[in-house]
Amino acid sequence: MTPIQFGHIEIAGVKYPVKFGTAQSRDYCNAMGCDLKDYTELFQADKDGKNKFAKLETNGEEMMALVWSALKQGARVEKQPFDLTLDDAADLIDHMNLKPKLWEDFFGVMQDGADLEEQASPNGKAKLKAA
Repeated sequence: MTPIQFGHIEIAGVKYPVKFGTAQSRDYCNAMGCDLKDYTELFQADKDGKNKFAKLETNGEEMMALVWSALKQGARVEKQPFDLTLDDAADLIDHMNLKPKLWEDFFGVMQDGADLEEQASPNGKAKLKAA
């Protein structure tokens, strides 16, 4: 199965796999001690189409947990060992802050699969199809 919301980002000369989705949001919520509802609120767009990340209305812990959880699940998908801590994620964020394009690449991974739509299959179960 080809994963969606999966890609790579190169930070300080190292290529990291990145994966967003259900398992990633679980890891984020476990790290932050929050509910899925709290996590999804971070991504809800306001009337201007911007979410809390785009408006820089998040704190350092939220950013570290988001980067860490996406890297953790990226490593899982590629069956790579993962030993980064939240502090390691903070160090990577320091590099990303020097090159805003890295943030575009990072959040761009979330859009991977956005062109998929659900359609009914002959057996009555839903399946994904490229739009």
